[in-house]
Amino acid sequence: MSCTEINNIRTNSMGFVVNDQIKTILGAQNYELIYNPSPTGNASNMAFIAVRGLDFQAIARKARFISDNSIAVNNTNEGTWGLGIPIYNLNANAAFFAKKYTNTAGTVKDGLGYDIAVSTDGYGEDSQGNPKTTSIIVIDGAMSKHGEEVNYYTGLRNIDSYFKANGVIGFNENEIYIKADSLLFAANAEIAIGQLPGALYNCPEGVNSCAKEVVPINNFAKKDDVLASIAFMLDGKGELFIIPGLEAVGGTPQSNYLSFKSNFEFNTLSSTDLSNESKKGSFISLSNTDSNGTTTKTSSFNLNKMQGHLGLNGKIHMQKDSVVIDNQVQFNHKALAGGQGTAFRTEVALSPTGTMQKVADIAITGGAMRSTLGITPR
Repeated sequence: MSCTEINNIRTNSMGFVVNDQIKTILGAQNYELIYNPSPTGNASNMAFIAVRGLDFQAIARKARFISDNSIAVNNTNEGTWGLGIPIYNLNANAAFFAKKYTNTAGTVKDGLGYDIAVSTDGYGEDSQGNPKTTSIIVIDGAMSKHGEEVNYYTGLRNIDSYFKANGVIGFNENEIYIKADSLLFAANAEIAIGQLPGALYNCPEGVNSCAKEVVPINNFAKKDDVLASIAFMLDGKGELFIIPGLEAVGGTPQSNYLSFKSNFEFNTLSSTDLSNESKKGSFISLSNTDSNGTTTKTSSFNLNKMQGHLGLNGKIHMQKDSVVIDNQVQFNHKALAGGQGTAFRTEVALSPTGTMQKVADIAITGGAMRSTLGITPR
């Protein structure tokens, strides 16, 4: 049973419990993470919202995926693919308080301080034995040869996640300013493809009828559908500027847009941590587990100890028949902004038998990567 509490509190110490997967990713000593939500070392008054054990589902049963605008308009309701986002055991602490900040003009202003911790569990069962999951999956609801929905799926399933941020929200003359003095996002998920629990296995190709066999209700607890696992931890600080479109003299709807500018700086590792192969810092890992029935081995490809300062600029054009999103990723934000920058760098490491082995260093000294995405309703 989920519960939500809203209250006023005065504190400088708070606890948040994570599961075993997140504890391992963070390298934490205990399941309960103790932190100070106050903007100072002393206890502060704040508005507090706590959420415990929240489960919900967001499902688009039918959707249409269009690769480009070269195909003819299709007004029939023939789509069978949909999007499913079930969330299991979402827990959150959110504290809000008064906090001062300095804007880009160097003026000290009053803002809304925040301290937020959020987590989800990847997989579990309720008291009746019904499976629960946090997943982001695409589902095929076409009819099977048994005369019911086949329920093929693919995507990220059993997502254990943890998000922690502390900062301030301000309102400047022409923009909304969100600053994260500390920002940590960690997650672990399985990349999988198969059939949803409770569905009937479809008949093989070329066979019109076959015995009805049900996909096990605990299928997400098994590894049969798993292609690989992905885990990551991003630890640093960042800023986000949300800038509404401002109509210039002679402006048109095509020249008006919503823009955002953001940057993220990875936390700097000490020389001791950089030389310690067991310290991964901010990382991304892709792993695979093999079993022969008696022994199990896990191998992985890793980008460890990510350092540097990334920038992201974007523009969202809302037009009468489409939405166009222009993005630019900057690999050396400070250098491109006119300052002295730091190259983005990371270590490439392999773990063929469970022991991490560094094999190379990657450094991107500067430059930008641009992309444009257009969405046209049909």
